[in-house]
Amino acid sequence: MSGWWRTYKATLTKQIRSLDDGPDAMEQMQLLKPANIEKQADWDKFVKHRCSPEFDAISEKFKKLKSFHTLPHVMSRKGYARLEDELRNKGTPEEDLNRVSLWIAARTRKNGQPVNEIVSKKMDDIKLANEMPTTDNGSIKDDALSQALGPEHRGRLRGGGYGVTPSRYAAQTYASMSNRELRDRLQNVEGKLREVFDLVLAKQQNEVIIYATLYIFILQ
Repeated sequence: MSGWWRTYKATLTKQIRSLDDGPDAMEQMQLLKPANIEKQADWDKFVKHRCSPEFDAISEKFKKLKSFHTLPHVMSRKGYARLEDELRNKGTPEEDLNRVSLWIAARTRKNGQPVNEIVSKKMDDIKLANEMPTTDNGSIKDDALSQALGPEHRGRLRGGGYGVTPSRYAAQTYASMSNRELRDRLQNVEGKLREVFDLVLAKQQNEVIIYATLYIFILQ
C-alpha cells in the first residue's frame, strides 16, 4: 500500500508540474483534484508544496540518486517471492531457485535479453564465477552474485526481495538443503526397500513353483 501511495502521489505531482501557466491553468488544476479531497484548502496546500523550490531540490536529489541505479529489474511490482513461485510453476527444479538465478531472471526481458548492457556484463561475470571451482557451502559471501557484484550492504540482500536479510536467507537456505538431503535419503531407502521386496517376492514365487511341482509329481 505504501508503494502504491507513493506512486500515485508521484504521478499526480508530474501532472501538476506539467501544466502550462495559461488562462485555463486554474481550471485544469481543479480537474486534477482527486474526488476524495473535500477541502479546497488541502488541495491548494498540496499543489503549493509540489511546486515549491524546496520540493524542486528534493526532486533533483532523488533524480541524481536514480541515475546511479544501473542494474534495474523488469519485475514491476511482482517481487522476488512471486517470481520464484512463477518459475517453480513453470517446472524450474527446486535446487535451481536461488538468489543468483532469481536476480538474473528479474533482469531478463521476455525476449530473453538482459535489460541493459551493464546487466549483460554482470551476467557474464556471474556465468564466469559459476564456472570457477569452489566449495558450495551455501554462503552468500561465496556465491556467484557476490563475486560479480561485490559484498552485500549491511542488512540487505540482492535477489532476496523486501524484508529478506542475509541471516534469514542463510537460515532458509540451510533448511532447504537439509530438506533436500532428507528427501534424497528417503528416496534411497525406498529404492532399497523396493529391491528387497522384489527379491522376497521372487523367492516366494520360486518356492511356490517348486512346491507345486513336487505336489504334482507326488500325485502322479
